[in-house]
Amino acid sequence: MRGTYADPRGNVSLEEEAIDMDSYSMALAAHNSGGKVFVQVRDVLEAGAIEPRRVKLPGILVDGIVEHREQPQTYLGGYDLTISGQHRRLSSNDAIELVSHPVRRLIARRAARELVAGASTNFGFGIPGGIPGVALREGVPYQSLWLSVEQGVHNGMMLDDALFGCARNADAIIPSLDQFEFYSGGGIDITFLGMGEMDQYGNVNVSHLNGNLIGPGGFLEIAQNARKVVFCGTFDAKGSKIDVTPDGLHIAQSGQIPKLVTQVEKITFSAAYAQQSGQEVLYITERAVFQLTAEGVELIEIAPSVEIGARHSAVYGLPSNYQASTPDGK
Repeated sequence: MRGTYADPRGNVSLEEEAIDMDSYSMALAAHNSGGKVFVQVRDVLEAGAIEPRRVKLPGILVDGIVEHREQPQTYLGGYDLTISGQHRRLSSNDAIELVSHPVRRLIARRAARELVAGASTNFGFGIPGGIPGVALREGVPYQSLWLSVEQGVHNGMMLDDALFGCARNADAIIPSLDQFEFYSGGGIDITFLGMGEMDQYGNVNVSHLNGNLIGPGGFLEIAQNARKVVFCGTFDAKGSKIDVTPDGLHIAQSGQIPKLVTQVEKITFSAAYAQQSGQEVLYITERAVFQLTAEGVELIEIAPSVEIGARHSAVYGLPSNYQASTPDGK
């Protein structure tokens, strides 16, 4: 494991780390199961230098300390105290980098239209991780939102890609285990999640793809307990070539792997359960937007200059009142 500081008795603090995750719970589980706990820290301080409230791993749980003075905080390297929460950077120039891939950005911009002021909002990894940055750039009143990610961060400038789960200027950083207690108890109003594939019934699979076991992670707790779920994903994968222009989408080549299928390989998100519980569900792709109704999946938006193929029209149905959405999501 790793921390920021330790003392000669093995007490460890985490105050300059980006997130706490579940360090105490993992150390406790290893110790109580007869395992060994070794912690890498940036510096070993003298006895008594770490105040009791700063100690996150009591020395009784720690079997060894490794000092590494050059350890980085994140993949960015060095230590950024606005990420660990010690300092706040008040400059308005701290906007998050916008999603660089145009198709992913298009999906994120459309998804950002589902943000609601005051709602408890969760973001998953992948395309959803770019929504906070897009929302900020689009002028969404950022301070009116309550944002969180499963790693334990609340609010702040959410980071994306390799630094997903971290934030600058966070309001709170709590253990991931406690965050999931909040989530599983129904604390999320809206969640934005990725999707590996969806089917004609509205089921979503993220745990078994192409015969490979990936696992659901925290997906189940979040997806089935949020009041509203917005799934974000591309229409297909592997080899697709799409140009995003002011006139719409121009699809030069479709992907080799369809993500909208007749039946998902495994059900990670149950549409039937969502229908029974009255959960609101949207599925956003770059080409079309679907919603889950009591009757099934309904196609409600198609991007300009896009035609939904016969296979998808037959599976999902084309409503007579669908509306086209512009490529910038407005």
